[in-house]
Amino acid sequence: MGASRYPKEVLDTTARESRSMSEMMTRLGLDPGGATRKYLRARMIRLGVDTSHFEREGVRWTREVLTPVVAASTSMCEVLRRLGLDIVGGHHTHISRRVRALGLDTSHFGTPDRAGGTRRRSPSAALVVQPPDRSRRVPGERLRRAMTGEGVPDRCALCGTAPSWRDRPLTLEVDHVDGDWRNNRIENLRLLCPNCHAVTDTYRGRAKRPAPPGAAERLRAAVADSVTVAGALRLLDRPVSPRQRALFRDLVAEHGIDTSHFHRQVHRHRQPVATPLSGEEILVRHDRGRRTRTAVLRRALAATGVPELCAGCGTGPGWHGRRLVLEIDHVNGDRHDDRRENLRLLCPNCHAVTGTWCRGGSRKPVAAPRGAAVD
Repeated sequence: MGASRYPKEVLDTTARESRSMSEMMTRLGLDPGGATRKYLRARMIRLGVDTSHFEREGVRWTREVLTPVVAASTSMCEVLRRLGLDIVGGHHTHISRRVRALGLDTSHFGTPDRAGGTRRRSPSAALVVQPPDRSRRVPGERLRRAMTGEGVPDRCALCGTAPSWRDRPLTLEVDHVDGDWRNNRIENLRLLCPNCHAVTDTYRGRAKRPAPPGAAERLRAAVADSVTVAGALRLLDRPVSPRQRALFRDLVAEHGIDTSHFHRQVHRHRQPVATPLSGEEILVRHDRGRRTRTAVLRRALAATGVPELCAGCGTGPGWHGRRLVLEIDHVNGDRHDDRRENLRLLCPNCHAVTGTWCRGGSRKPVAAPRGAAVD
């Protein structure tokens, strides 16, 4: 058995000169986000290499950063503003958890005055552009009531579908035309059936927020000052992860930035490519905590001969001339039961009227009208 490329003497010396595991791997000529990281960490533990001085990676909001900001703020929204973050639910939740985990004092934060009870607001009060410090979106049900109260017809604005589908009640969805959920002006809202909503350009975040000013220039500068993708990501204050690497490649291609000076690392020890599971191996009941990805289930159904048609109404993978992705429905509502007989392809409209449908959170099953067929 040959000697390791990373003897204890080399690891000890490099670790002393580095502030983190990523910096150490860079000094060794390795990709900090590569598969060697796990092996190297295990070897260092086995050889007793001292890493007690390493800085913790992946935690941007440290005690040193948050303590003065929290002390100078009177609310969590103000904390987000001082940190330069958009005041949205995800940032609010993440920073709140960090503040609690660090045990920072928030007793000076103000609380809403509830004296005198809750003041009733008219439905139309929701039909405005929300201020940037609003962290949560207005619920669709409230917007829908406000729209119908202002005279908007309760039917799909594109295909005219009424709030029923195949003799079952169908909830029409609120679509923000420009993709900005804060822009609740009535001219920016429309009611759509799930099928029409699914083929819009802004459905489920398809229309991404425009890049902040100067983002392209920062990207070009980071590429010019780096010789690897990992180095460019660090200059951009982004984590070195597969997701960020893929996003980086997309942005570089979009802006036509030259990366020919980047070093191409050759990995000598590649993991063998796993053979994809067959449809019969995928379409089984399992007890795993994580559900099988929809793309995998769709591929398995196609491999077993299931046609790409809605099992309820026969709609194909198209709707009014646009590509429609059929959804996978677990008939009994159990996401772990991936047996062939428990799966079916449904268009969004048919999926929305099933008793087990759940989009974006828990919902009570929709009761079918008396005499209607139950799928």
